[in-house]
Amino acid sequence: VGFLGKLNFNSIFSTRLSLSYGTIQGKDSRSGRSDLIARNLSFRSRITELAVIGEVNILRFGKHRLNKANKKHYVFSPYVFGGLALFNFNPEALYNGKWQELQPLGTEGQNVKNSNVDPYNLTQISIPFGLGLKVMLEPNIIISYELGMRKTFTDYLDDVSGRNYYDEDEIRKTGGNIAAELSYRGDELPGGAPKAAVDGVRGNTNNNDWYIMSTVGITYKLFRKHGRFTSKY
Repeated sequence: VGFLGKLNFNSIFSTRLSLSYGTIQGKDSRSGRSDLIARNLSFRSRITELAVIGEVNILRFGKHRLNKANKKHYVFSPYVFGGLALFNFNPEALYNGKWQELQPLGTEGQNVKNSNVDPYNLTQISIPFGLGLKVMLEPNIIISYELGMRKTFTDYLDDVSGRNYYDEDEIRKTGGNIAAELSYRGDELPGGAPKAAVDGVRGNTNNNDWYIMSTVGITYKLFRKHGRFTSKY
């Protein structure tokens, strides 16, 4: 869900400021991979995003009107977009019927002295880009659908990044029993290993995380002057 304000420079170019909110989640048990199923981690993360985005219409978008150039306009157009976003996230895991915030627990040893693992920031920058389709229902009402990728510069949307498990006993000393329990959950499975091997593979440090926003939008022209307007959805 979200809101936006948009400025149309002409029938091709526009820019918008948007505030969006959504949730991502995942479970190893649904991955279909035996190694991840055995790891048995899961998470959800609520994301709030503030973005500045430019749009480029493939067709000249708008109601056709006669002018000196008499260029044809269309009441629909595919478009591409890109920009810069600031977002906040907060990975959580369900444990004993209660959602636990994972970042403060330091499940990869972030809270252990001399672990060489720094706590990650919950506010980060992403680069949104993608494509969409907009249709003018009336001169003041436009509907759109877009699919937007978000390239981030963090690997902790799911609280998993470190290649190897950190010593569970050390995590328990600094973060408590819940931190240790949520660092490895394979022991919750029937026949699961009672404890993760310290050199066992936990994550992949080679790739940062991405998230995707799939959006249906309705915009309404509030102002029409010199071809410019602001809108919201």
